[in-house]
Amino acid sequence: MSPIHALRDRLTPDEADQAAAQLPGELKNLWSAGETPGRRPVKMRRAEFYERVRAEAALPSLKEARAVTIAVFSALKEQLSPGETDDIHAQLPKDLKAVWEEA
Repeated sequence: MSPIHALRDRLTPDEADQAAAQLPGELKNLWSAGETPGRRPVKMRRAEFYERVRAEAALPSLKEARAVTIAVFSALKEQLSPGETDDIHAQLPKDLKAVWEEA
């Protein structure tokens, strides 16, 4: 589920850990899969984010990557506290903030 990993990798490790702490078991395992200790946040704007999702999920278009991203963001927001969703929002660039808000 590449939107999960792309979002996790966009956040600071501390923020990613705080989000993971609120997720149910299987989603927490998915979130944490492939996490590397000491990583730095990957700076991605919306276009790069969608391209990463498209490539990792082997989707045929950026339009589909956008739809999957919104669905995953929406599902994550249902699992996280309002404070945590605000914290994630604060770490996103303006164009990804709009996607997070739309979800």
